[in-house]
Amino acid sequence: ASRSAAPQSPDDDTRRQRSLDDDTRGRCDERLRGGLGAEAKESPSLSPAQTSRSQ
Repeated sequence: ASRSAAPQSPDDDTRRQRSLDDDTRGRCDERLRGGLGAEAKESPSLSPAQTSRSQ
C-alpha cells in the first residue's frame, strides 16, 4: 500500500527512479546479448537509439 502512495521524501523518489533506471538498463543489456532476436531485425532503427539513450 505504501508503494502506491506519494513518496515521503525526495530520497524515496530517487531510490524508486534509480530502480527504474536499473530495470531499463537490465532489459537493454538482455537485448544487446541477443534476447531480442527477430524483434531487433524487424526494427533495426530503434535498437541503436534505445542503446545510446540508456547509456
